[in-house]
Amino acid sequence: TNANLNWRDDSSGDEYKVRIASLISGKIEPDTSFPLTMELSVQNKQALQSQLQLSTQVSINQTRIQLTSMKLQVQASGDMVPVGNVQLDLSTGLSFSLADQQLGLSGFALKLESQGGALQQTEVSLAGEIGFNVAKQQLDIAVLELQAALTDPALPRGQLNSNLSAAAMQVSLAGQSVDIKDMQLSIAENDIKGQVMVRDYSRPDVEFTLSAESVDVDRILGPAEKDLPQPPGSTDPSSQKPDVQIALPNEMLRALKLKGQLDVATLRASNMTFNDVHVQVAADQGVLDIQPLRLNLYQGSFDGAVQVNVQKDVPVYRVSKKLSSFQLSLIHI
Repeated sequence: TNANLNWRDDSSGDEYKVRIASLISGKIEPDTSFPLTMELSVQNKQALQSQLQLSTQVSINQTRIQLTSMKLQVQASGDMVPVGNVQLDLSTGLSFSLADQQLGLSGFALKLESQGGALQQTEVSLAGEIGFNVAKQQLDIAVLELQAALTDPALPRGQLNSNLSAAAMQVSLAGQSVDIKDMQLSIAENDIKGQVMVRDYSRPDVEFTLSAESVDVDRILGPAEKDLPQPPGSTDPSSQKPDVQIALPNEMLRALKLKGQLDVATLRASNMTFNDVHVQVAADQGVLDIQPLRLNLYQGSFDGAVQVNVQKDVPVYRVSKKLSSFQLSLIHI
């Protein structure tokens, strides 16, 4: 106990001080579990302050290392922590097979709370059954449950709650891919189901199929500016803001490969209701196609297509549309 370790990174000039306040274990014998507890702190000249507490039961033999009833608590603050102050609580059971290089985490539960940084307050919890094949660099997560609660004045209504669950999630570190199956995303009381696959992070290749019974965009993003109370004099034409010119992320669109489909039975946005929304999206080599784009509105239908071509410096747009049976009497301006 009370051991100190000083470490200097010559490449960056960072200096770290590690103080092991306590390291206690039971009798270490092969094929026999023993308790292990540890408390340590880490500091550096960038004002990093962190404390770590670990408790577990350890079992080691020729083929397997096991940590059962493991609990880890971490607190950190300082300029190096982008979210200000953070606290992490982790509980799990860990098993590592030396023969097949397979790491397993059972009963995995993680909770993270932070204050400051980009958001005023963040609470995130993650649970699942996790397996990691070291040789293949592949992560498999079964029955994934992720919950997040964000609080900040810049968010719509000051907060945003979301939940993500999936029957299976596979992450290949070597192949740079993520595959999420039977996903259900709940954000601001909007439920979206489907599956998502991402290949090659350096040149994103994304496939998705998503559907929802009802999506309220205003609930997610907040009311449109035109629906908010306006200050006195804001109706004066001379006080109106000029049109905002939106710059397209041309480089990202040129690198993006995308294929997806979205179906929403009822979509609400800007106090308007759209029914039977069906969208197919494809992007490759700097050409983004949205076709078809179908929806029902005002007892009529809209069928259109949009293409954005950013292969050259100046984007080229093509839009086609067909309107049928709109009831103009239902439109309120």
